[in-house]
Amino acid sequence: MKKENLLFLPLALTVNLAIGSAVYSQEAPTAEAIASVEGTYYGTFFCSETGEMAVSLMLEDSGPATGAGNRDMQGIVSFSATVANPAAQLGVYYVSGEASIAGVGVAAISLRARDWIEQPTRFNATGLQFVITQDFLTGTPTMGGCASLTMQRVPS
Repeated sequence: MKKENLLFLPLALTVNLAIGSAVYSQEAPTAEAIASVEGTYYGTFFCSETGEMAVSLMLEDSGPATGAGNRDMQGIVSFSATVANPAAQLGVYYVSGEASIAGVGVAAISLRARDWIEQPTRFNATGLQFVITQDFLTGTPTMGGCASLTMQRVPS
C-alpha cells in the first residue's frame, strides 16, 4: 500500500480479530473469491480506555500463503473520532496477516499490526481477528478491553 492511498482514510489502528467457528475449504480460492474480500471497510470498535472509535480498513491480497487454500493479506487500518467520542485521536498503521477464503464474500482473517504511519500519543497497535460474510466484517481487536469490531465494505 502506498502512503498516497491514505488520503481517503480518516482512521488508523493495528488489528487482530477473533474468528468464529466455520469450516473453510482447503482448495485454492478463485480470483473472484479473493477480489470479493479485498476492498475498503468502514465501521466502529469499542475500547474501555478510549470509548467508541471509527475505524477503516483497506485490505488487499498479497499472494499465496503457506497453508492450503490460504492467502496472505495486507492493509492499512485507520481510527478516529465518532459523534459519540469527538475527542478521540487519529491513528494509522499497516497490517498484514493471513486469510482463509471459503468462497465469494466469505473469509476468516487474522491481521498483525505493523509499522505506524501516524501514531497518536499513548496508543499501542493491536491485532485483529475477524470474519467477512457478504461485505460485513465482524470480530474483536486482540487488545484487552477492546471489543465489538463491526464494519461494512464500501462498494468500489
